[in-house]
Parts: sequence; structure tokens; C-alpha cells
Amino acid sequence: MSPQKNLIALAAASVAVTTPTAPVVAPTTTTQTTTTPARKLATQYSQFAGSQKNAEALIAGLRDDTSVTLVAGADSTNPAAPSATFTPVTGKLGYGNINIALALAKEDLAKRGIANPTPEQVAAALNGGTVTTKTGSVTLNGVLAQRQSGMGWGQIANAMGVKLGSLVSASKTSKAGVKTTHVAMANSTPKANGAGKSG
Repeated sequence: MSPQKNLIALAAASVAVTTPTAPVVAPTTTTQTTTTPARKLATQYSQFAGSQKNAEALIAGLRDDTSVTLVAGADSTNPAAPSATFTPVTGKLGYGNINIALALAKEDLAKRGIANPTPEQVAAALNGGTVTTKTGSVTLNGVLAQRQSGMGWGQIANAMGVKLGSLVSASKTSKAGVKTTHVAMANSTPKANGAGKSG
């Protein structure tokens, strides 16, 4: 074969090899109801919410700005407590803001001696309301209500007497499976310029 014919044959062969054909795509079905960040948050806050199912409902409601129903059932930490339904006052939140809101609500209740809150206490810690503690009734401002009023997460944490950075670090450490039992107290001098507002 002549060099010219060899070149033509080689070019034809390369075109045949590189010419795309219609791709064969197998149909796939993906069913994913909970994203990885949502799953992690739900696992992290399941005791706080009373159960894994309540934590999932709480994360979904905060993420999607939908009504949240927390049910005290056989698998909850307070099985005899009444259920609570509420709609978050802030609108849709990202996963980072959900983590901060739940960490602040959990800390607010813990400072009042409530380690395993009822559905009503969780709702009040988030949206505001009155809760009953061992020492009597107390009105909570609600971390979401404070956020909706224009306060930053840092300002809310400072008003509670905690440092936001320590609280968030502790929540991230908890996600890794390490138990963190304290949060650094904020200094008692408020900042005059409103510093501390985040996100």
C-alpha cells in the first residue's frame, strides 16, 4: 500500500474509533429524603429534640420554613409530655444557622436546668414562650425570635452569657462524637459598638 493510502486508512480508522455514538444510559432512580448535613444534625440533636424522628422534623422545618410537630412518644426522652406544633419565626435557615440556633436553644434550656426538654420547651426555646422549670415558670425570648428581631447570633449568645465561638466549637466537637460539657462564659462588659453580630 502506498504511504498516501496508509495515511487515509489510518485517518478513517481513527474517525471510526472516535466518532461518538448515542450514549447508553441506564435509567437510575435516586430516593434521598435526608441530606448528609440534615442527617448529621438530626443525629446530633436527637436527644435535645426528644427522638431521632423529632430531630429530623425540626431540621426539616427550620430548613424549609414549614410547620414543625414534635411528638412525645415511647421513643422520646419525655414520653408523657404533650406534643407541640410551631412554625419557625425566621423563615428558611441554612444548615450552619440551624446548628447555631439549636445549640443556642439547647444551651438556653440547659442553663435553666433542663437537659431533656419536652416538645413545648424546645418550641419555647426557639420561638419564645413560657416554660416550667423545677424552680417555677420562666419566659424565654426564643433564639429564633431574637434573630428575627434583628439580633445577630453573637448578640444572642452574649445576652445568654455564652461565647458563640465556644458554643459552635463545642457543637462541632459533639458531632465528631466527643462529649463537651461546658461553654465558656462571656465577659460581663457588653460591647458598645454592637460587635459580635454574625451572619
